[in-house]
Amino acid sequence: MRRILITVTTIAAMHSAAAGTNLSSGYWDPLARSAMQAPGCLLGADGVRKPFKLRSPNGRLTATMDDAVHLRISSEAGPLKPAVPIACLSELRWSPDSSAILVTSSDGGAVGTWSTAVLELAEDRIEVKNIGLNALREFATRNGACAEESNIASLGWISADRALLVAQAPPHSSCSDMGTTSGFVVDRVGNIHERLT
Repeated sequence: MRRILITVTTIAAMHSAAAGTNLSSGYWDPLARSAMQAPGCLLGADGVRKPFKLRSPNGRLTATMDDAVHLRISSEAGPLKPAVPIACLSELRWSPDSSAILVTSSDGGAVGTWSTAVLELAEDRIEVKNIGLNALREFATRNGACAEESNIASLGWISADRALLVAQAPPHSSCSDMGTTSGFVVDRVGNIHERLT
């Protein structure tokens, strides 16, 4: 196991977004995009509902969230199936080759519980893969592990087929190791290729 220091620096990134979209930076990955903004999901500062649209790096696909419940991905040939259920507090980041999207979502606000998945695009369909399960199992073997469910989030793509995930003990006082983290390099099906502490 290697010991490293991970420093997250917010980098100004260029994103092609259609006029009227509602994009903000991700909570875990500053280059990811989220539909959550004050005062709420898909609402702009003016209180007007705005769709979330995120174009792929190759410009051929668009991820859209317009009903605060489902993410739809469309190509020039039409929508891919199925529409994917998604939490409003989610952040998305396209893979460099435009063939997948990392999705990190919370079911309970900023503290969590956070989970992460890959939406892999194949022909005319979307396959959802929970890539955080192996990392969570490995993280649970640490000394002094909290009995509560840990968070797992994506920090971004490190190549077209590898993502950097972070597992985190819940950041509240009921866990003696609150906020403890470990990093994991995983592939698109969740196999661990490296653990970083």
